Amino acid sequence: MDKIDIPKELKPLSFVYDLNERELEIFLYLAKSKKELNADEISEALDISRSCIMGYIKKLENKGLLLKKRDVRITRRGKPQYVYFVDNKKVKEKILEDIIELTYELRKSLANYIDLKDRIAMAWPSKNNNENGNLPKRTKSTTAVEQNNEA
Repeated sequence: MDKIDIPKELKPLSFVYDLNERELEIFLYLAKSKKELNADEISEALDISRSCIMGYIKKLENKGLLLKKRDVRITRRGKPQYVYFVDNKKVKEKILEDIIELTYELRKSLANYIDLKDRIAMAWPSKNNNENGNLPKRTKSTTAVEQNNEA
């Protein structure tokens, strides 16, 4: 099978979930196929080694983008085999929740950064107010004044 082209609309997922192109490819393949596939079937379809597939699947599963269940098609004893799939409805809800959370965290970080930037600007004069553009030198007297103000 040819390599799956990742639509530009899905590229932000690589940022939000720290996914590489292969992981996005596996996610997209399973989401489009709407089937429950085991690692061997995914490996064959995408022409990726089974060991690599297992690593990618584990990461996608840990991120909550893939679900797994025991493969009932395999009746032999031993280590259980699993099939992997994407529940499109649940994944859409999860992605939306995660993006909202990321936006909230970003806004909070940005507000803290702007507040810190304002505090720094107040503590040191800008280049326009300082002739040579250097930070003011700390002297014993300015340090003593700052310590008295903090107390």
